[in-house]
Amino acid sequence: MGDVLISYAHRDEEMAGRIRKRLKDSGFSVWQNEFDVKTDEHWQKAIQRSLENTSNVLLLLSLSSVNSPYIARQYRAALEQKKPFYIALVDQLPHYEIPEDLRPLHYIDLTQDFEAGIQSLINAIASGGGLVTAEVLDDLEDDDTAHVKVDLKRLNVQDVLDQVKNLLESGIRKIKVTASDDDD
Repeated sequence: MGDVLISYAHRDEEMAGRIRKRLKDSGFSVWQNEFDVKTDEHWQKAIQRSLENTSNVLLLLSLSSVNSPYIARQYRAALEQKKPFYIALVDQLPHYEIPEDLRPLHYIDLTQDFEAGIQSLINAIASGGGLVTAEVLDDLEDDDTAHVKVDLKRLNVQDVLDQVKNLLESGIRKIKVTASDDDD
């Protein structure tokens, strides 16, 4: 199974293919349902199988995906399984259109400058750990404070600033940033 599962709405198939190609060209193996569903397998079961077997999950956030219950189930399952999770914005979306549980999360914007965005995405996946963690969501539910743990060996300062900006834009006002340089 692949290193990256791309979760996307059917209408975003062309963009998913474009991202898939770039990830493959960078050395990742990529699971995308258009190419990787066995002919005798129901696509929902195939996606669940791939989610269980993949190392990383990439959600393409778009006008189509924000309204898809299937996409919501996929990203929630990925977060529950504590898979390294990445979000790529592929359509300009008003903030209120983004599902509430995704608003505080960090994403990489591919709408403004695809080349710069895809390179940031490739670097993030290569460094591991995900841009989003289930702990941020768990902590937020507990006391309305978003806890952002920053591994200084993996994230750059701009990634941290982007994540804090996303949290602020989502209305969260209590943010605790903790930096570490080890795997604790």
